[in-house]
Amino acid sequence: SSTIENIAPISLGLNDGALFTFRNNATIDIGSDSIINGKNLIIRAEAVDESLATQLGSNELSSTLAFNPALDKILAKNPMPLKMMRRESEATVTIQSGVELIGSAGVTIEADATADTSSGGAADTATASRYPLRVNSSIISLGYVEAKAIATVDIQTGVKIQAGKAVTINTDGTVIALISTETSKDEGKYAFSLAISNTDLTSEVDVAEGVTIEAGKAVNITAQGLDDSEAEAKSELKTDGSGGGAFALSFSHATVTATVDAKITANMDPGSVVKLEFDPTVMDKNAIGFVDKEAHTIRVGQHAL
Repeated sequence: SSTIENIAPISLGLNDGALFTFRNNATIDIGSDSIINGKNLIIRAEAVDESLATQLGSNELSSTLAFNPALDKILAKNPMPLKMMRRESEATVTIQSGVELIGSAGVTIEADATADTSSGGAADTATASRYPLRVNSSIISLGYVEAKAIATVDIQTGVKIQAGKAVTINTDGTVIALISTETSKDEGKYAFSLAISNTDLTSEVDVAEGVTIEAGKAVNITAQGLDDSEAEAKSELKTDGSGGGAFALSFSHATVTATVDAKITANMDPGSVVKLEFDPTVMDKNAIGFVDKEAHTIRVGQHAL
């Protein structure tokens, strides 16, 4: 958890020769000409940073009102002139050529990757408050955070995917890098504060030419991404002529693509509709669009929502 690392005086990690790097990896590789049959096939690779609150089993309400604010106060009072952190998460699903995936109900292929340097509510609790890595001292404060996430689904030529209901292919990548530096000058004439945040996001779906996808209902192929890079720097400037310098630099790069060259058939059987269309003026209780004022309901018919 990045929360614990934020509390520590310095976050150091040595992974594959990369200093200050904490990595999460998840890989699924289905070999050539494999055949997988089932009712509801779910193939999902997930590499995420979980918040400390989530790991301890705290719910959303207690985390927002008590746990996260208390933790933020601890971080704010923990003096440290230098702080560096780098987190990486990579989730990859590879379906090699000639594979057959057959689900009598549905087929889902997903890759989710989250890299988060913040504390408090991490990206696994999207609505929770997040707090930046904090650096503070009396003379100089330097902070650097970097988050990198790669989520990829690669479906190679000759693959056959068949589902009685829906087929869903999705990648979802999230990178969050928050940093705050503050120098409160107690003595001396000068104070300096520098904060740098950097994010790198890749979320890609590649469905090659020669792939065949058929679904009884709908086919959804999507690539999603969330990129949040924020840097804040503060330094005191007093009336006695002493000076302070504060610089905040925020960098961000994202690639989110879905490339599809396959043959896709969505038969849109009853119940496939993903939007609601009705005429609220109808008076027949059994007709689509009827508004039942007593039960406070509207008859909308079959749908996939």
